[in-house]
Amino acid sequence: MFKLNQITNDYREAAALCSQVNLFGFVDDEIFLTKSGDVGIVLGIDGVDYECMDTNTIDNLTRRLAASFRVFDEKCRVYQYLFKRNGENIPFKTYQNPIVNAAIRNRIEYLRTKADSLYSFQICYVVLYEGFRHSGSILNSLAKLASQPRQAIEELRALPLPANKWC
Repeated sequence: MFKLNQITNDYREAAALCSQVNLFGFVDDEIFLTKSGDVGIVLGIDGVDYECMDTNTIDNLTRRLAASFRVFDEKCRVYQYLFKRNGENIPFKTYQNPIVNAAIRNRIEYLRTKADSLYSFQICYVVLYEGFRHSGSILNSLAKLASQPRQAIEELRALPLPANKWC
């Protein structure tokens, strides 16, 4: 027998979504800002069918992907998300030849009957630039001034200056 406390335990321990997600807002459809001052972009990539490629082509694609990741420095983070879906619609075209159209219709109907066991994959990369972060607020930096003066001065220099409305 289940106790109500065991069932609702996950619900009670869960926090608000905004405490788990650092999202501040979107600049456009792909670019977003975080609450900590980071800028990110989401890139959707179509995968390649490696089963139809030879070893040299796969190695070439792997080297190109690794070279593209080397562009980013230590201020960037790259996250990879893989989405697996079943029941996807399979795109197809019709042709003027009725024999070809009949073959395409038969194949599409066969694949629709197997839709629960067929999957599509989508890869999304999130590139997050953390170069705009600063290590603390003015009060934290001033508190360090007596014990760690060099670090406190560097942090104060890194903080953005407020806009002067009178100039």
